[in-house]
Amino acid sequence: MNMLTEKFGRRRRPANNSSAERDRSFGSASQDGSDRRETAGRGRFGRRDDDDRHRGGRRRGGRSGSGGARFAIAKAITTIAAIIATLIVVGIVLVLLKANPANDIVDALREIARFFAQPFDAIFELERRRPEIALNWGIAAVVYLVVASLIAKLLTR
Repeated sequence: MNMLTEKFGRRRRPANNSSAERDRSFGSASQDGSDRRETAGRGRFGRRDDDDRHRGGRRRGGRSGSGGARFAIAKAITTIAAIIATLIVVGIVLVLLKANPANDIVDALREIARFFAQPFDAIFELERRRPEIALNWGIAAVVYLVVASLIAKLLTR
């Protein structure tokens, strides 16, 4: 017997066993005579699969305590920033493509984009208004995403 078999109580099965032979030998005692039985749901080292001692007490797929709430807040912040950045980019596209400002939908989207990009409106002053809006509002969209990402990383540390 090799060292792994002695330590973990498993024996190596020949590759050509039929399914009937595997079923009969599934619950049998190990070769060293001990009564270690392989049972369904056991992990690699004889622990139950749902035993979470080796994962620091956390359940699989979730977070424990306030870490889950902080993760949810971080996810909400990044989602809101992505929505704001998307609205700003849509506003940039509408300005660059000279969308009809008399249309209610176009006007509403441009006003929303203008509201969120207002602090960045005069960073660069170019000769032509449309490239100036594209540049300044583009910076606003990037800043929203970067700041939200930094906040999310701080929350999930």
